[in-house]
Amino acid sequence: MLKHNKVYIIMLILFSQTVLSITVGMFSLHLSAKEHILPNVYISSLNVGSYTKSKAISEIKEYYNKLYENYSLLIKYDNDKEYKIKLSDIDFSIDYEATADEAYYIKESNRIARLIKGFFSNNKVTIYPVVNLNEEKLKRHLEELALLIDKAPVNAQIYFQNGEVRKIPHQLGTKLNIPNSIEKIKSQMGSHLDCGIEFNVENNYEINWIWPELTLTDFNGIDSIISSYSTSITDTDNSKDIAQAAKALNGFWVMGSDFNKGKYKEFSFVKRLKEKGISFEEANEGYSQVASTLYAALLKTGINVDYIYRKKHNSIVEYIDPGLDVEISGKDGDFTFENPFDFPIAVFTECDDKRITVYIMGRKDNGYSEREIEAKVTQRVEPSVLRVVNYDLKPLEERVVDNGKQGIEVEVYRVSKENDKDNSELLYVNSYDAVETIIQVGPKNRKR
Repeated sequence: MLKHNKVYIIMLILFSQTVLSITVGMFSLHLSAKEHILPNVYISSLNVGSYTKSKAISEIKEYYNKLYENYSLLIKYDNDKEYKIKLSDIDFSIDYEATADEAYYIKESNRIARLIKGFFSNNKVTIYPVVNLNEEKLKRHLEELALLIDKAPVNAQIYFQNGEVRKIPHQLGTKLNIPNSIEKIKSQMGSHLDCGIEFNVENNYEINWIWPELTLTDFNGIDSIISSYSTSITDTDNSKDIAQAAKALNGFWVMGSDFNKGKYKEFSFVKRLKEKGISFEEANEGYSQVASTLYAALLKTGINVDYIYRKKHNSIVEYIDPGLDVEISGKDGDFTFENPFDFPIAVFTECDDKRITVYIMGRKDNGYSEREIEAKVTQRVEPSVLRVVNYDLKPLEERVVDNGKQGIEVEVYRVSKENDKDNSELLYVNSYDAVETIIQVGPKNRKR
């Protein structure tokens, strides 16, 4: 037992001596290297390992003054494009003392470990020069670069062709983020003086994506014609106004009830025309015919009339069945509606000299069937007759100046098929005033 204790004591003494020797050796090594940069430390490709700080400063000056005297900052963007800024234009300089300090104090908290690695291994430690520049001058150059990079986004488009919906994808825009670009240049300039700094739009930092107002996802659900309606152009005096309003109406869309992006959730006919540069005050029958055609097409989709505001005429019109007309004026005659469906709807128009057709595009759910609209006249009132003497006519000769219009009451139904049976839904009842007939008559006895 005594023999084993002696062995343990001897081993402990030997271990203590070894630790002491190593500690003394490392301390001596640390003292000898205290005024020097650790071995295998590089500033970029310049080896400053084991240099004193003063010598490192001198070497850094000589190396970089020669290397970057006529250099430019190279910015790479858009895959293969380059933009150069002369270093002298942005007051570029290297802080030699700060760079030497960076090399000397590298991982100072673990300096003993670094010292061991420095002397007994070839592991290379690389730092980069500390640089200074004039941010205001750099900003002005980046503003010039922004003219090359900035690109406006392009909205997705939807149009109607040969009876089908066509969609064109959106395009993202780009915008140079100047504050972020300055930060990136400041952080990378020391390490990228030789190879340039990459502005990569994919990271959405120094170059930001700009999203358009409309993307293809906004048009999800606009896939098919869900209703259409046509009216004949009976008064050629209105042809120009009809064509103008049809063009303004073509391609507008209204978000569905499940969307809340502020994009035409409610539609106003008058507002739409004014957005397209059409200004008017008085009632306009050309515009009224286009609005009436749209209204009838809208009713055929199955929309609840509670989501629609429409001002009807006081008397019946010729271009559409009574009960389906809309009166439009710039003062108080508008046509508005909200889209209650869970998908957006788009409106397209086709117009020629004889006819205006409105198509409403949306989504056809399973079992969808287009509704029809029927107007049933339930009461008629014949117009009164006003006779006016016209002395240019022969005695008792008559000339009809205005045929007048019947006064009527009409019930408007929406008809759909369910299980091969017609289902009629009474939507509302409208009444229209009679317009008196005006007849000119010659005098009974012509004056001499």
